[in-house]
Amino acid sequence: SNQLGRNPQENQQFQETTSAIRQAVQSIPDLKEVAKNLIVDQTPQGLRIQIVDQEGLPMFPAGGGQMLPRARELMEVVAKAVKTLPNKVAIAGYTDSARFARPDLRDNWDLSVDRANATRRALVAAGLSDDRIATVEGKADQDPLIKDDPTSPRNRRISIVLLREGQEGARP
Repeated sequence: SNQLGRNPQENQQFQETTSAIRQAVQSIPDLKEVAKNLIVDQTPQGLRIQIVDQEGLPMFPAGGGQMLPRARELMEVVAKAVKTLPNKVAIAGYTDSARFARPDLRDNWDLSVDRANATRRALVAAGLSDDRIATVEGKADQDPLIKDDPTSPRNRRISIVLLREGQEGARP
């Protein structure tokens, strides 16, 4: 994990934050079932918290940008765990490759941006300071989690990255 972050204190904080999030999710009855929707890992960029859809347990209604209650509750857990840290936050939304019936009206770019922005709003509503937000972006279906199955529900996800010191100007 040496090449991940050169700041041992930051790595330690990220580990503690990861544990705090996992424990909180396990301790809230409503959220137990969505524990599998949560992927937390450290990347060269920072602490990456991904919330992925699973079959039958979406975070947003199909084709919609309004968070479902379980997703909002998950955001409260994340905000609480990260709000005391100094790191800037980069938020990105991703979709699967399913096409919209009327792509002239709305498409996966719109959807991924809407969902990223809904995530920003939910985190700020749950107490994350607005000036911590570095970027909010939509990636549509361009960076699938499950590359060999572009329509997999797990490709529909939100990524919240606590940027390492010195990564603020870097792309998420």
